[in-house]
Amino acid sequence: MKLFTTLVLAVLHAAAAFLILMVASWFIAACSVAGIGFNYMLPAVVIRALAILRIASGYFSMLVGHSQLLDSLARLRSTLFASLDNHVNVSRKDSLQALDHQSETVAAIWVAWVGQNAGMFTSLLLLIIGCWWLSPELTSVLTVFSLFYLCLYLVLLLTMLRKAKDLVKAKSDAQFALVQHIESAPIWHLLSDYQAYSPSLRTLRLQTARLQSLVRVASLLLFAGSMLSLCWILSFYANKFAGNAVFLIVPIALLSVSDWLTPSLASQRQLIDYFDAKEGLDKCAHDTSSLNVLSNDIHSIELSQFVPSFTALKALELNFEANTLSILVGSSGVGKSRLLQSIAGLADYKGLRRLISPNEEVESSIEKGLLSSALYVEQFPYVLSDTLRANLHIANPNASDAQIRQALKQVNLDYLHNLDMWLGDAGRPLSGGEKKRLGIARAILTDANILLIDEPFEALDQQSIAKLCKIFTQLAENKTLILATHLIPSDLPYDQCISLEKVDGRSSELVIGNKHYE
Repeated sequence: MKLFTTLVLAVLHAAAAFLILMVASWFIAACSVAGIGFNYMLPAVVIRALAILRIASGYFSMLVGHSQLLDSLARLRSTLFASLDNHVNVSRKDSLQALDHQSETVAAIWVAWVGQNAGMFTSLLLLIIGCWWLSPELTSVLTVFSLFYLCLYLVLLLTMLRKAKDLVKAKSDAQFALVQHIESAPIWHLLSDYQAYSPSLRTLRLQTARLQSLVRVASLLLFAGSMLSLCWILSFYANKFAGNAVFLIVPIALLSVSDWLTPSLASQRQLIDYFDAKEGLDKCAHDTSSLNVLSNDIHSIELSQFVPSFTALKALELNFEANTLSILVGSSGVGKSRLLQSIAGLADYKGLRRLISPNEEVESSIEKGLLSSALYVEQFPYVLSDTLRANLHIANPNASDAQIRQALKQVNLDYLHNLDMWLGDAGRPLSGGEKKRLGIARAILTDANILLIDEPFEALDQQSIAKLCKIFTQLAENKTLILATHLIPSDLPYDQCISLEKVDGRSSELVIGNKHYE
């Protein structure tokens, strides 16, 4: 209903503006030739009524149109989020583009292009009908001009469609480069020449300038066509219609094409952006692999001939018993994080992952899929642009405020006492250590049986590390913990330490108990 209302109001707005121009033109000409008995009041009232209609339809078109835009944007982004739920193989670049400008471009098409072009075609149709009714002799000239305009419109659209791919790619690359550049701000001070590494927008500017030049050329051709039509009309019909005020409507319409026809040429950019944005949304929503979510109550995991994807690790034979604490060590890039992600089902792997429930002595499942009973805490935990409470509820939506405050106190974040504090963009920025402790707080709050924690001690001071050792020891009494770390605190008791470095041709070396680890 909002779409239909928006379209009707947009057409009324454009038609009222065009009729004001035409009636005002006729009124000016009529005043110069009218006699004493001419009714000056009626045309003035009509013009005033059209002006009121134009203003009212314009405001209400914006009101309803933008309301529809926001509703459509919310639906698009909700649908996109739903399509990405439990899916993998979506690049960060594609998902950023889809959730940011692509969804907005698709949602805005009715406001930015459909309503505007519908009003333009309505005005053109009104001009031809009015001319056919009042001055039939001029109808053929206006018909030829209209056909010329439509041909110009289509040629411009097809030409811009061919060139738009380069613009979309340049815009996508530039936006992603800017995001990467901003995210690397913590190491800018290490660059000897800051400007040499800043992202270049030259390609984007060139592609934008080329499309703008096409619009300018088309606008110039349209104006030239209107002037040729006007010259033809004045040459052959000026004497015949001398003293006829209605005749002035057509020349005024041709002289004002830059006001009521040229904007439709410039709006082709919105249509082209819509096509490419729609394609990007469809690709992001459908070019994914669905994750099989395993809801089994898992406490133990056995890995046999296990090789995480995109790592140089050889086949692993590992066993993680219930209520134990295991540590993965190895140099940077060896595959510790990938191994944790593969165990959780967030990354692909080869081999077998046996999932054992607490009440069964045999394997309960060897299916591939995401473990709902496992929580993976990232090396750099994500901070949602939301409240502190919402950032912790993603680990346990049923956690009470008292439980959240207790978890924050355990990780030395109790000074963040306002759970409604906004974090992320336009909110309180968290340091690297605070983000790390926020991730550990999520692990404390979760009901998951298996905790996979990546680099928990990084960027923390000794006091915080000592507190975490106590927390992990307590958690290991009822949960299975697997930590990937470069730093092993001396006061952290563990059940097994697994080195992922190659030793004598083997992929892993198992050391039982921390008292044997050197």
